[in-house]
Amino acid sequence: MVFDRVEYEKLLIDAGCVRIGENYKLSSGRNSPYHITFRNFGAKVYGELINFLEDFIKENIENHRAYQFIGVPYGATFIGADISERVGNGRKTQLRKNIHERADNPIARIFAGPMNPEPRDTILLIEDVLVTGSNSQEYINRVKRIRIKVPKLIVLCDRREKGDYEQPDEEEVEKWLKEKEKYKNTKKQVPIPEGRHMSAAESLEKKDIEILALTDIHTLIPRAIKEMYPEINSDNIKIIERVLEYYGEHGADRGGLNREVHVNEFEKDRFRHVKNIRPGDPLDTKLLQGFLEQGVLTMQ
Repeated sequence: MVFDRVEYEKLLIDAGCVRIGENYKLSSGRNSPYHITFRNFGAKVYGELINFLEDFIKENIENHRAYQFIGVPYGATFIGADISERVGNGRKTQLRKNIHERADNPIARIFAGPMNPEPRDTILLIEDVLVTGSNSQEYINRVKRIRIKVPKLIVLCDRREKGDYEQPDEEEVEKWLKEKEKYKNTKKQVPIPEGRHMSAAESLEKKDIEILALTDIHTLIPRAIKEMYPEINSDNIKIIERVLEYYGEHGADRGGLNREVHVNEFEKDRFRHVKNIRPGDPLDTKLLQGFLEQGVLTMQ
């Protein structure tokens, strides 16, 4: 079957994988007003999740039967083993959370199972939620050190948050140096070229890891809020604001507004909410675009 992203997102929302409205402590140390988790749901939902993942892999990975799929601990540990049996080469194993120093060989230090990969094998990793990418990168580095290839990382949900800092490109730096030299005997200030924070996915792709994400928060969070709060009021508009403010600070994807807009959704019981957002504003992000596309917010 063809992978259906909308139905996949609905499954995550209905199963309680998307939590919004509280102050959630992430593994990265950040406090977020939304949380994506793939733990603690029933067997039926788990089976449906595996079905969606199977469809996604068949659609996006050629010759998938040639690979062993392995989950990144802990959120995707069992998912990796089950999907390897479903659409991979049938071999099942687990990555150790901590390196087993007393193991008798380098592979057993990192993997725990009777069907471990071998040097020069190619495996595909599965991560439940990609935040900063540091967790995935740690395991990828461990595996590569024992000469096992990891060309792809499959992500159940990409939070699209900032990863590594990318330096400004060489042309910008060269231009700045010329301008600086030109005005060195004047009082003119020549702004230093700024780099940017890449998303965690971009950071990993810079290191030759292809990221394949089933969904990201640009559509998942607006859809979840639309389901949870069918009527916008003075209480839940504050939740939306907190979500946008968090992503404005930690999100990697800027928006694309080409004009100043007023985000305004409702007028009820003499309460009217209007948020003024300009192009380039911290709240001008792809997440805001998702809220507009889902009709959670409208532009006035």
